[in-house]
Amino acid sequence: MTRWHHHGLSMRGYPGEMPRLAWLGITGSGDQLTEAEPPDAGMAVRGHAECELAPDSGAVVQWVNHAKLGGQSRGAYLVHPPYRGGVGYTFWQRDTDVPPAAELTFFTGMGPRSPEPIWLSAVGVHPAPDAIYREFEHGLVLGNPAPHGYCFDLARLLPGRKFRRLRGSAEQDPTTNNGSAVDGPVTPGPKDGLFLIRQ
Repeated sequence: MTRWHHHGLSMRGYPGEMPRLAWLGITGSGDQLTEAEPPDAGMAVRGHAECELAPDSGAVVQWVNHAKLGGQSRGAYLVHPPYRGGVGYTFWQRDTDVPPAAELTFFTGMGPRSPEPIWLSAVGVHPAPDAIYREFEHGLVLGNPAPHGYCFDLARLLPGRKFRRLRGSAEQDPTTNNGSAVDGPVTPGPKDGLFLIRQ
């Protein structure tokens, strides 16, 4: 799991919402997060849910084989948010195994057309999936954005607390939401989540 804060000055002559091109790689194993094979990508128009890229919106996540960044030619993704039919953002992600003693390298910008500076701060890499849980007054939400199942050990995370599954209707996945008590580890599937009720 990699996280960082990224901000920069607006490009001269462009609105503040205009995005900046960013390239992220992990060196040491021969692998990079940016490569010609398309990553998982999507978009969202302000006020709407995230969805697949819609070409008629102007949203783009496109491989560029020789982008001029930092005075060097590098492979990168050209990323542009939607602007037809509403404004919003685009995103892409790629899961990778970080090799031991890897080195993170960042290259950002839009070449000669965008000389304004960009800052990266609070960069961190953690050998863990980006799974998350949140406890509420009457229940618990588990979220697993990973492309594989993730096991939440509730006895370790929330000792002494008891939960049960929702009781869903025939249209609400009654196999998962069967109303049963949850005792021990729980494993939501890939890119899935689970709502539990406090007992």
